[in-house]
Amino acid sequence: MRVPEAEAAFLRACEIARVQEAHLFELRGATELARLWADRGDVDKALGLLALIVGRLGEGHTPYIVEASRLRDSLATH
Repeated sequence: MRVPEAEAAFLRACEIARVQEAHLFELRGATELARLWADRGDVDKALGLLALIVGRLGEGHTPYIVEASRLRDSLATH
């Protein structure tokens, strides 16, 4: 899968999860989308997405929230 196709798939997955209020799936999609954006150099865009999703779900101790928070913190220091 090419980057534009992957990006579109992650965006669609996040939207579906948001509509269905499937927070865990939205978080997973957003984390992977942020990782993709960061890898292509869009660090500010990735940080904004992670700040939004982690801010909405809250800092927690589930593995997926911890992963998203760590990615956010790692990107913020670079």
